[in-house]
Amino acid sequence: NIKRRDHIHLAFIVSLILLDACGLILAFRTAYWTRFACSAFMTIFPPLKGIPEFALYQETLWALLPMWLLVFFYLGFYREMLLGAYDELVFALKGVFLCALLTTAMTFAYREVEYSRLVIGLWALYSVVLVYGLRECDKYLFRKLTEYRAGPRHVLVVGKGKAVSVIREMASRQPFIRTSFIDSLPASSAFSNYFRSHRVSELLLIQSAFDAESILEIAKQCELHGLECKIL
Repeated sequence: NIKRRDHIHLAFIVSLILLDACGLILAFRTAYWTRFACSAFMTIFPPLKGIPEFALYQETLWALLPMWLLVFFYLGFYREMLLGAYDELVFALKGVFLCALLTTAMTFAYREVEYSRLVIGLWALYSVVLVYGLRECDKYLFRKLTEYRAGPRHVLVVGKGKAVSVIREMASRQPFIRTSFIDSLPASSAFSNYFRSHRVSELLLIQSAFDAESILEIAKQCELHGLECKIL
């Protein structure tokens, strides 16, 4: 199951990169169409310098697309940590805004060719919507795929204290795991039945809630039953 999850997770990261690229391309084409082919928009913002050939913008797109994806990469769009919906939206806004600024600065450097600033602005707007929407759909689909192929990854957090609330908040952002919380573990005799009935994949102990002897005993039981045991 762990290997299956690793393969699915790698496929998930690759799919995010491909979907981001597709979203940016579609957003660019839609921005060009809105600016130079939508009659309602052209009535409000008439193209005073004429309608440029799409081939010119197409060449610009292929030059800018790797830069946008590189900025996304350095901002952490493809790290292992998976964000919640709100944080994902903030990430998309920050990444697209930075890329739009870089694009505007680059187009000013080419004075011999005039690029529409409205196209860049519309590209940024459409990119936020498409990148965010595609990433959220991708997370939902891969969550279902992970549960279907490898089963839900159930992490049991054992202990008390402020750390529990922090873990609860962080776990809520992870689409590929299910987290449960208890204050203490059952007796050793019922240990195996409890983990089997609740389908626990991993145990996370809050160190401050247990003494050293108890931690060693729990780790031993986890090793006997083939469970991952981690200590915070």
